[in-house]
Amino acid sequence: MSRRLLAFIAAVSLIAAAVGTTRLAAQAPGLRWVKAAPFPEPEEELYAVTVNGKMYVIGGFGYMPFGNPPGLVYEYDPGPDKWTKKKILPQRVHHQAQAVYNNKIYIFGGCKQGIFGTDAVTNVWEYDPATDNYRAMAPIPADTLLTCPTGTALKVTRIADQDPAFLRFIEQNNLKPGQPIEVETRDAAADSVKVGGRNRASITI
Repeated sequence: MSRRLLAFIAAVSLIAAAVGTTRLAAQAPGLRWVKAAPFPEPEEELYAVTVNGKMYVIGGFGYMPFGNPPGLVYEYDPGPDKWTKKKILPQRVHHQAQAVYNNKIYIFGGCKQGIFGTDAVTNVWEYDPATDNYRAMAPIPADTLLTCPTGTALKVTRIADQDPAFLRFIEQNNLKPGQPIEVETRDAAADSVKVGGRNRASITI
């Protein structure tokens, strides 16, 4: 069971926030919509940030039934109204968090496939638009059921094990990402843990 326990992450997610506030006056006099160059590739679940007057559109979910993220990065220059494709994400994910700091873009986490937080990653990348290069940063800190504190209210953030039987077990016991959980005890000899929490019956994994 150790592989399952190591794959089952129970921790408070790191929250990444961009510095600064963008003010939008959609109804102000003189503002109007202008048609721009269409996005080069049909895609959904894309997220944008701005660096030095250019917009960077990142991500994508993919068209497979359970997600096949392309890891797109496109630069849009409003001057010539032009899209330029950049290097894709080193780890292709969807639903990543991203922020800008000192003219560099930071990409946090995301999911490699599923849509319920399964197959999530803790990678952090620094992307430099000036050089079109990535640098790996310290990963998002997260505990597993084997390392998290006992008797402490936590939240499930990701399920890395994609075994269908295990995922059915997670679904049946409402242990999906976002659910509150508490590790009550660990049994090293049996290589198992007992989890519970407020309004939750104890379950041994």
